[in-house]
Amino acid sequence: MLTIKLKIKIGRSRVSNAGANVDLRLVAGRLKNVLLMFILAISLLIIGAGETDAAMAVLNNGQEIDIPVALLQRIKNSPGIFFFTYPPEKIFKHKIKDWIVIKLSDELGGGFLAGTSENVNQAFKKLNTNESIIKSAPRQSSAFRLDQDNITSDPRIELEISYGYRQDQLDWNIAGNRQGENPNVLSELIWEDLLIHEMRLGIRTTLNQPIYFGGSIHYGKIVDGKNQDSDYAADNREMEFSRSNNNADEGITLDGSVGIGYNFRLLSKSINLIPQVGYSIHKQNLTMTDGYQTITWAGGPPLGSFDGLDSTYETQWWGPWIGIDLVVNIVKFVNYLPPLSIRAGYEYHWAEYSAQADWNLREDFRHPNSFEHEINGTGSLMGVELGAHITDLWSFTLGYETEAWTAKDGIDRVFLTDGTTISTRLNQINWESTTVQFGFMFRF
Repeated sequence: MLTIKLKIKIGRSRVSNAGANVDLRLVAGRLKNVLLMFILAISLLIIGAGETDAAMAVLNNGQEIDIPVALLQRIKNSPGIFFFTYPPEKIFKHKIKDWIVIKLSDELGGGFLAGTSENVNQAFKKLNTNESIIKSAPRQSSAFRLDQDNITSDPRIELEISYGYRQDQLDWNIAGNRQGENPNVLSELIWEDLLIHEMRLGIRTTLNQPIYFGGSIHYGKIVDGKNQDSDYAADNREMEFSRSNNNADEGITLDGSVGIGYNFRLLSKSINLIPQVGYSIHKQNLTMTDGYQTITWAGGPPLGSFDGLDSTYETQWWGPWIGIDLVVNIVKFVNYLPPLSIRAGYEYHWAEYSAQADWNLREDFRHPNSFEHEINGTGSLMGVELGAHITDLWSFTLGYETEAWTAKDGIDRVFLTDGTTISTRLNQINWESTTVQFGFMFRF
């Protein structure tokens, strides 16, 4: 009996353990299947969200489209597609009406995609997201209107503040008498390498306006330069009997100009041609200090430095001008670079010239008006400016400007201390100036 009972217990024990083992394997298998299904479901959700989640965007013809969120960056990087955080038509008013503009919803991060219909359709076809977004340039609708002539909030004025690194040269010479003889060049003054730090303030209407107006004022401080004063006893600068070389590192310059013209917008407004008429004034207050005598005549002043030199020569050019500006708007061709514009201009000036001098070491001259000059001349000004439109309201500018002025056959009047006035011929005056400038332009 004991043996039988023992076998029965053992048998029960084996049967019970086997059943238990069978139950555990079933439970574990079911748990494993549930876990795999859960992981697969989560994976499908994640993949599906990444590939199929889309958000709405609106074309500038009012049409709504869906753009997959995961593919948005690839669309932005497609050739010919440009992304803006602000409405791009505020810059490309001449071009944007022929483009497709896609306004992204907040779910897509906001902003605007822009490009030609060909580039936009090509970008979406390559991503297999749509057969074609639009067949041609969109018609504008009131829902998203790009007719810039009816947008009253567009900037109409451009204000530019810039710094200029300017270099000037001025020279003039007189004859021995009113007929230009005895000798034909008696005295010659040259200011060269005048280094000027210049601040500029300019204002003009934007290219949206058919009637163009512009004006500027420049203030400069002379910080370096040199001067030479030579006298001759014979024609053609022969027999130089006196020369001094002096410092010219003091003084100021002041320039102002206004102009009005008409803006011709060409080639879908990507090119603007602006003929203008205007009026300008230019002043230079020049000095001579730290005199040094380099050539002298027998019995004349000794060679070397001499004290007390503080002579001044103040000039003024003024008169009308005609000119033309050419502005080319360049659609940006590399993503993440701002749109650019190039402005080139030319002006031709008719000018009256006058100057007043105080030769402080000449005891036979009156002070502060030792002599004066009067003459008529002409001038030309050429410039080019590159603008990088960082936003729709402000730009960075970099420019270069050169001008050349000349005048011939004027009058030199010398005022002596005994009350007499001597007149002789002012042969010629020449002024040249070049400026490199950079600054910022604001639109409002």
